[in-house]
Amino acid sequence: MPPTPKPPRTLPPALSDLIRDIEQLPKRFPNSFVLATIVHINLGSPNFGTTPEKAELMVTLRSDSNKCFDALCQEVEHLAARRADENELSFSIRWVDRFKATINHSEANLLLRQSCKELGFDFAVLEKPMRWSEDFSEYARLWPSAFFGIGSGLEHPPLHDKHYDFPDTLIDISSKIFEQIVRDMNGLRELDPVENFFNTVS
Repeated sequence: MPPTPKPPRTLPPALSDLIRDIEQLPKRFPNSFVLATIVHINLGSPNFGTTPEKAELMVTLRSDSNKCFDALCQEVEHLAARRADENELSFSIRWVDRFKATINHSEANLLLRQSCKELGFDFAVLEKPMRWSEDFSEYARLWPSAFFGIGSGLEHPPLHDKHYDFPDTLIDISSKIFEQIVRDMNGLRELDPVENFFNTVS
């Protein structure tokens, strides 16, 4: 009997396996905050009975640990290479906006909290890291930094909601925080209105 031919290698099963692999990645890092979110898939073209030649898969990876994030990226590269090899496919990976985790510097964070206390502003320390992808981490690599958010109220539509409208009152609040941080860093006291007037006209 002639040998049974191997089933043809096709792209969809390989892509499907890779998607499942990536979605299971967070389970490999049980002690860290890790997210692997499939955000875009493009496979083949709308033609009848045609096996797709190309596919594009986009994934957003997040972690609160730079070491864990680097390991996560390596795992994605390994999984893609394995599925491509199993199915005799070629592949390429391009990383976009590969931000490091934003981790507050202890002294900068202390200055931030102290300024809020002096201004009488309520603040809360988050128990879990924010999921925002921020290029702020690039500044934090060069200078001691502290990242914080200012809420617009529980009744206000959230950011990225189509009804969201930036409350201008937040500008005054944030500027006061930054001003107070500058004063605390330089040992400056706040002048009362009368003293400030005479300093201006003198």
